[in-house]
Amino acid sequence: MITGKVSISIACAMFCVLTATAQNVSENNASATLRDNDVDVNVDLELEKGIKTNNALVLTPVLKKGNESVEFPAVVVYGHNRYYYYLRKNGEAMMTGEGETTLKARQLPQTINYHAATPYQPWMEGSDLILRKQVYGCCGHVVDSEDIMLARGNEFVKELPPLESLLSFVWVTPEPEVEKSRAVSGDAYIIFPVNKTSIDESVAGNRAELRKITSSLDSVRNDKYVTVKALNIKGYASPEGKYSLNEGLAKRRTEAVKDYVAKYHNFDAGRINTDYVPENWDGLRNYVENSSLSNKTGILEIIDGSLDPDPKEWKLKSTYKDEYKTLLADCYPSLRKTEYKIDYVIAKITDLDEIKSLVKTHPHELSLNEFYQAAQAYEPGSEDFNEVFEVAVKEYPSDAVANLNAANASMSAGNLGAARKYLAKAGNSAQAEYARGMLEVYNKEYVSAQKHFRNAMDGGVREAGMALEKITDYIK
Repeated sequence: MITGKVSISIACAMFCVLTATAQNVSENNASATLRDNDVDVNVDLELEKGIKTNNALVLTPVLKKGNESVEFPAVVVYGHNRYYYYLRKNGEAMMTGEGETTLKARQLPQTINYHAATPYQPWMEGSDLILRKQVYGCCGHVVDSEDIMLARGNEFVKELPPLESLLSFVWVTPEPEVEKSRAVSGDAYIIFPVNKTSIDESVAGNRAELRKITSSLDSVRNDKYVTVKALNIKGYASPEGKYSLNEGLAKRRTEAVKDYVAKYHNFDAGRINTDYVPENWDGLRNYVENSSLSNKTGILEIIDGSLDPDPKEWKLKSTYKDEYKTLLADCYPSLRKTEYKIDYVIAKITDLDEIKSLVKTHPHELSLNEFYQAAQAYEPGSEDFNEVFEVAVKEYPSDAVANLNAANASMSAGNLGAARKYLAKAGNSAQAEYARGMLEVYNKEYVSAQKHFRNAMDGGVREAGMALEKITDYIK
């Protein structure tokens, strides 16, 4: 790359001779750069006033190598009389032709930034950049001429576009679902009187707990796209008391919840499946393990032991009496619960306009494949296009394909932090490796990008080979 600052000193002397020197050369204000197959020349010229009225100073940047040369448009400084001579003669004050920069000596700026371009030719490699100074006197004769060297043996620096602009994202089409099966689930804590199995809605909290089940059921069965397949109810009892009694209570209380939903909420009892757990030892263990109870290790050993339920419960309350009282008060009520799960199927959406609308209003109705169809209706990289993938990954936060496409969308939008977050959950497919290579390209970590692109190419991603070819110029 040619560098240098050219100082032009202009002084009035005998015989109207002007002098120009290349003193005070710096290393930053003259350049010849290869850009898009053109050679761009930029030179800062510092000018001093003093040209005589009948003279003209012509400054012409030239690329020269051997017998080959190319001249760029000239900068011409006209003395007062010389300027008006050409103005009367040609209708314009211009000696050198199209592209000339015309300056009047009396209105001369101290500095000008010169810029011009010419098509690149192979001989220009290793050429010199010079400034040709010619002083014209009376009658258009050259009275002084000098070539001022700006730099020798020019080596052009090719300005490369951002690598990411030359590469393509690899989007993954999610597999269509044979059936869009979904489920909604939760826990309800319904209080039953001691040793009773009938539901009393007047008991504090019972109405709200029952509403958890019925509201969830209504939310799906009132959706025009949804067909409810089954309501699954599973009841749990706590471990205190005899196992045989708890087993009967868990079973009958589960049936009571089933009857309540079927009778008061007009739901087909044939589509309600029930199950029960006589004593919720798993729930007890989980509570103890995450508690700060004294003797926690000993309590867990009893829970994990091989004793039958009744001897196990007796050993627990007789060995750790204080802790057992705490469990009865703080833990056991939460062990008496009803789990519910509603299995349903969402209809497939085939109308593209309807799919696009649902992305914004009811995204939970859509499969990943339907999200992908919506994205294809927009210009790749557009705000709407990227938004579809952002919404999709919110609906399917653990899905590798959803995270991969969302990572691509984030890179497209310039959000590299989000892209990295999504790629952490995008799996190890060849397409995910390619996306990781793209992220490294955006971060200008080209060596690391090569590693990911090679992995992707080994996995059959065609674009990875192209990326490796293009990345070569960026790691020299």
